[in-house]
Order: sequence, then C-alpha cells, then structure tokens
Amino acid sequence: MSIYGQLDANKIVINTIVAEDSAIQYLNGDFVKSDEITGSCAIGSRYDESLNKFIYPQPYPSWTLDSSGVWQPPKPKPSSGISDWNEDSQEWIDLTPVNLEVSAPDSE
Repeated sequence: MSIYGQLDANKIVINTIVAEDSAIQYLNGDFVKSDEITGSCAIGSRYDESLNKFIYPQPYPSWTLDSSGVWQPPKPKPSSGISDWNEDSQEWIDLTPVNLEVSAPDSE
C-alpha cells in the first residue's frame, strides 16, 4: 500500500488516498505517489513536475523557494534553541523556555 496525492488541474493536492499501486490505474483523476523521491503529499501542497516533488504552500510571503523545492527564510534559522519566524520584524524569535527557579513561600 502506498500514499497518493490526487491533483487538480493546477497540480494542487485535493485529496490523499492509501491504495495498492496496481489499483491507481483504475481510478479517475491525476494521482502522484508520495515516496522518498517526491516527498510527503498533503492537501494544499503542489506537485512540481520539473522537480518531481510535492511543494508545501509558502509559509510566509518573504520566504523563497530554492532549486530543490524547499522554502527558505530571508535569514538563516538559529542552530540552537527553539525559534519561530516573525514576518513583521523579519527576525527569528527565540522561544526557548527559560528555567526559572521558584522558591517556596516562607512558612510561618
């Protein structure tokens, strides 16, 4: 059994199914197999025939698609900690939890 993305006329995934490879030829529609080469398909992703790869929707307007079909931020993501992109400031925001020591209240 394999996962397939069903594509609309614009090559956007409109449905995903699990099916035997031999059964796909009997289905109506355009189906592309999700595998190690094409990557994971998800509803809303687009199949790029020239790359033979599923491309996820653009995460932020400032990000650009590289030649391998991966969205790249304007600035590299920090290599340590947990961070999230802030589109307004065009910066990575550090979300790494801070370990605060909390002392017990004085008991009387």
